[in-house]
Amino acid sequence: MAKDIMSKSVEYFFCAYPKKGKPHTVIKQVHWNKPEQGWMKLNTDGSSLGISSLAGGGGVIRDWTGRWIVGFSRKIGIATNLMAELWAIWDGLMLCVDRNLVMVEIELDAKSIVDILQNSQYTNNSLSAIIENCRYLISIIPQIRIKHCY
Repeated sequence: MAKDIMSKSVEYFFCAYPKKGKPHTVIKQVHWNKPEQGWMKLNTDGSSLGISSLAGGGGVIRDWTGRWIVGFSRKIGIATNLMAELWAIWDGLMLCVDRNLVMVEIELDAKSIVDILQNSQYTNNSLSAIIENCRYLISIIPQIRIKHCY
């Protein structure tokens, strides 16, 4: 019984108290993949310095050879990360529509935004205007794919 108590105590200690020193990290190699021939790729990203803090966003459009077509960025002001991501994709979609791009693959690192844009049932009162604007722009681009990337 004493051995069992000692074993449980040691197990608790190692589970409850993290080790000091460097945390364990995993390195994952990530690289940009070209879209299929004839397609353009829109990559966007947005971020905020905190929960509701200074934010910005931007992106790039490249063709199927990897050639840079146009880049963009904007200072958003006070916003959340979610809001910054949405503004960045909205700006990118506006450029796609303005340039009459008909086959667009969108890649972004915000899985939540991919889910929001692909699920028409999702609503968010505070973000509904920009979400609906993004969905509208998506609907007028003839062929579009939205993907999550790291």
